[in-house]
Amino acid sequence: MKLYKLLFFPVLVFILTISSCVEVGDIQEIGEGFSFGYFENEKSTANVYYNSAGIFRGICNTIKWNSKFILVKVKQKGGDEIEQYFLVNKDDYINQPMQMESKGVIGPISNDSVDIVLKLNNVGELPESKTIQ
Repeated sequence: MKLYKLLFFPVLVFILTISSCVEVGDIQEIGEGFSFGYFENEKSTANVYYNSAGIFRGICNTIKWNSKFILVKVKQKGGDEIEQYFLVNKDDYINQPMQMESKGVIGPISNDSVDIVLKLNNVGELPESKTIQ
């Protein structure tokens, strides 16, 4: 019986240690190899990822998407906190996955110009959305 008590505590500590390391963030798959979220419980790492590589150099806090496009709201890191929008054409990005230098990334787009850019690119409805608070 004493052996049971001696083994119980180390096993419990081991299980608690392992289970506390399991949570790695909040990532949502959005299709065609793209995902959105953050790693290691750090919301400052929130980004749109293609095959696990981040696309933007800022904090992505809101996205809307459909099967062909992703509209991303990005807060630029650094001195002035500027929020800008980017439009990702999934097919073009997949053909040239070079982070923000890809021809599949359109922007930055000002808040006032988002609707115009969506119409010019025949984006259509963006029924899916997610925001990281």
